[in-house]
Amino acid sequence: MNKLYFAESDKKMLSRLDGELKNIFKSSDKVAIKLHMGEVYNPNHLQPDFVKKVVTLMKELGLKPFLFDSPTMYEGPRHTVEGYLRQAAKLGFTEESVGCPVVISDDYVEVKGKRLTYQVCKPLADADGVLVLSHFKGHACCGVGGAVKNLGMGALTSKSKNDIHQNAMPELKGKCSLCKKCLEVCPQKCITYNEENGRGAAEAPASGLAGSRASGRGGRLVGPVFNRGKCYGCSKCIQHCPNKCLKPRVAEFDELLADGAAAALRKFKKAYFVNVLRRIANVCDCSSRGLHIVCPDIGILMGRDACAIDRASVDLVNRKTGKGLFLELWHKQPLMHVGAAERLGVGSQDYALEDA
Repeated sequence: MNKLYFAESDKKMLSRLDGELKNIFKSSDKVAIKLHMGEVYNPNHLQPDFVKKVVTLMKELGLKPFLFDSPTMYEGPRHTVEGYLRQAAKLGFTEESVGCPVVISDDYVEVKGKRLTYQVCKPLADADGVLVLSHFKGHACCGVGGAVKNLGMGALTSKSKNDIHQNAMPELKGKCSLCKKCLEVCPQKCITYNEENGRGAAEAPASGLAGSRASGRGGRLVGPVFNRGKCYGCSKCIQHCPNKCLKPRVAEFDELLADGAAAALRKFKKAYFVNVLRRIANVCDCSSRGLHIVCPDIGILMGRDACAIDRASVDLVNRKTGKGLFLELWHKQPLMHVGAAERLGVGSQDYALEDA
């Protein structure tokens, strides 16, 4: 049973974190603080003044902290090391403001996972330990973003992030009944259909679309056509298909995300996890559209197990809102990737919660 601690205030969090970090790290350890440093158009990410409190505590313990994140797979300010550093500084994340170095890197060490070979960020692998500091919120692909998501994407290079999304993309491998359930749950609405009297999918590749392999009358292909330029590879269409005719290229998104997290943790020398349940939004800290807070602030969770802390976070939100919030928001059980991580040996969802 994993012991987790809950704090309503920063003061109580820091008091408990003081004792916890003393038991994990030793004085002079170089410790990476793995976090998302935000987008200018999204106010929900962890703020520099909060992060500075954690940095100050770590320095008082004789540790040598540095903030770390990796570039994004998609175009934008955080797509390059230089661009991310500029944006981080604009948002208040500089060595002068938070009290420790800010490192953005796509350097890596390769780790063979169950499904893919992953590029784990080298500064995390080289550090004496990692404090995984996560803002807990909803997420279009995996239902929620917490500790496992922070590792399974954020601890990997932009190439590995792209590999996960690409290798989770759906392909039609069976007979489609044209129920259109896949379109209903698709967050991007990037699916169209080739019906028996419609345009054949053989024409689709020229427009960047990928179609089905099932044939209808006159040799036309029947079934969903996926716009690969818009598809997240979230696997929801696969999971909701009543005919089980959709399959991922390699594995479903949740399994690949968990596999990436497991690969990262195998390279970490030590790790501790903090989930911040404040400004709990419907979407991740990268998103710019449709942002809204979906749950009142709850507090901060701390512990040594990534699976347990994410499970407890979901439980606390569901208790606070009185419903399965993230399933309702995203048509996805929010602990699928956490369960996959548990099966890969990342941790256990069993926990006991104590006040800090």
